[in-house]
Amino acid sequence: MYNQMLNLKQRALLLQRLGRLDDAHALLNAVHLKLQNVELNEALDEYDLALLQEGLAIAYLRLGRLEQALALRANIQTDHSVASEWLQVLVEQDHLEHAVEHLSYMDLLDAEQALDKLLTKLQETEDEVAIALNHRLLDRLTSDDFWPRPAAA
Repeated sequence: MYNQMLNLKQRALLLQRLGRLDDAHALLNAVHLKLQNVELNEALDEYDLALLQEGLAIAYLRLGRLEQALALRANIQTDHSVASEWLQVLVEQDHLEHAVEHLSYMDLLDAEQALDKLLTKLQETEDEVAIALNHRLLDRLTSDDFWPRPAAA
C-alpha cells in the first residue's frame, strides 16, 4: 500500500512535468481520497500514513495548489518530526510568509539548507513585507517554543 501510494504521487508529479496538470491534480485527488479511507494495520501504521500525507501535501504544493497543501498538512494527526521538503518547496515557490510560519526546529538540520534560502530571498526582496517577515522569523527563532525541550531526567 505504501509503495503504491508513493508511485501514484510520483506519477502525478511526472504528469505535471509533462504539462498534464489536470491529470496530475486528478491523480493526487484520488491518492488523497484513498489515504482518507485507509485502514491502519501492520503494513501501514500512523507514521507511514503521516509520511504519505506529508508527501501528498508537498506534491499539491508543487502543482501550485497551496490551499489544498496547507489543508492536508494541517490535518496530519501524527507528529512525524522529520525534516522534509515542505519548507524548501514553500521557499522555492515564493510562499515566504507560509515558510516563516511553518519553519520548525527540524528544518535547521535540513541538508538542503532551506532556512538559508529563505533568508536569502527575504534579503533580496527588501520590501516592507520582506522586512516584516524577517522580523517574524527572528521572533520565531528567538522564542523558547521554537526550540525542543530537554527530556525530563
